[in-house]
Amino acid sequence: MTEPGSVIDWLLHSDPSIRWQVMRDLIDAPEPEWAAERAKVETEGWGA
Repeated sequence: MTEPGSVIDWLLHSDPSIRWQVMRDLIDAPEPEWAAERAKVETEGWGA
């Protein structure tokens, strides 16, 4: 998906609260993909 070691790659390996926004705004992932990641915010990472 991205070049190894890139900033986007680094962001995608972070918390779901950041990951879904990167997926939506920076890599234009399809809505079902970023919406599934956004749903994790309540139960994983900083949002839990």
